Amino acid sequence: MFWLLIVKDHRNSEGKIIDADKVLENRIENKFWSISDKNPFRKKVAEGDRAIFFVSSRNGKHFAGDCVVTSTVKPLDRVRRGQLLGYPSITFEYCFEISGKLWERRVEVAEVIDEVSFIKNKDRWWSYFQGGMRPIGEDDFMTILGHS
Repeated sequence: MFWLLIVKDHRNSEGKIIDADKVLENRIENKFWSISDKNPFRKKVAEGDRAIFFVSSRNGKHFAGDCVVTSTVKPLDRVRRGQLLGYPSITFEYCFEISGKLWERRVEVAEVIDEVSFIKNKDRWWSYFQGGMRPIGEDDFMTILGHS
């Protein structure tokens, strides 16, 4: 399967904002993606799946990199839990391992909006980037990747 992995700004214990790009860098460095037990796609993630990272931040919204899923979903252990940065991730119960990279050039939604099929309502494109992850088709994955 092909996924969008969506990361938004987080908050630390003092309530200060942790930029979504920093959260993403942390996840790539630690090679795992945390996920809520409420995420409806949690049970569909499989080793070998591919994903594109989407950053939704007060500093901008863009596609930022890609990864390969290298494990099935499993409960967060103590080590992984200690690597989480802020809220909402600290409330998540599960994770899967990834091997990912950031792109040198970020891809803005405007660059691909007319080429991808998963965004049906182009005027309300932001509504397609809710939650921590969502499936996309291989054609959309390749289209976004081609702009990187």
